[in-house]
Amino acid sequence: MGVAALLLQATGNITFYPICLIAATIGGVLVFSWRIGRIGSRPCFDTRRVLKTMWGDRNAALTVVAAGTYSATPVAIMGLVSPFSAVAQFSSADKLYRIASFSIQVLGNSFQGWVAEDRPVGISRRMKASLLAHSVLGLCGFAGLALLGAPLTHLLFGDEIAATELTAIWYGVTFAAVSMNTSMGRHILIPLGRTNIVLASTLTGAVFGVVAMAVLGLKFGSSGGAAGLAIGEIVVCLVQVGGLILLRRRARSTPLVP
Repeated sequence: MGVAALLLQATGNITFYPICLIAATIGGVLVFSWRIGRIGSRPCFDTRRVLKTMWGDRNAALTVVAAGTYSATPVAIMGLVSPFSAVAQFSSADKLYRIASFSIQVLGNSFQGWVAEDRPVGISRRMKASLLAHSVLGLCGFAGLALLGAPLTHLLFGDEIAATELTAIWYGVTFAAVSMNTSMGRHILIPLGRTNIVLASTLTGAVFGVVAMAVLGLKFGSSGGAAGLAIGEIVVCLVQVGGLILLRRRARSTPLVP
């Protein structure tokens, strides 16, 4: 963030912000995988073991990189296709959404150990409890952003760059979708060993989201960009739901988990 701030100040080019975030995300994943791969290895450096560990976690690592990259792009995309006023309105809503989304991270982390680690007895019930909790949080977040998003941005950022009501509503939809796909991905699909579905949903959602933000942002401004962001997250949910349905059909009468 510090490097991005310095580059922005020196050049005024907003594209340095997502570039720095992408570099930080990729670097963090590589360093983490490298260090984890060395745990338990021989005193002499075992490159083969490290690379094997990193390759085994490739789906999870690529998911983190793709999600981090995608999350850094919305404001930059809007900056390329929309006038400054629309970008400012979009950015105000985006800042409020980022603050609100911490609640999703907190709830997801709270359920992580209880649901996903050590395959405890009754894991199916725990998965359902996680999905229910995230669904309730998503609906509350949607209502909060849809009803209070525009007034709060007026209060926090001023009338000139405050988000429109429609932009806030679409960010509420995004919040709800992210809350639910967080639970389906982290607490259901990953414990089931289906990291490939999580990766596919993330990449598919990113592609749809980027295209939708660019097209709708160009035509409708800040509300169009917010709608495009919501479309991307809804696609993530749909791909994950489709994956779960396929898994259930393959399992037939056999439970997915003990």
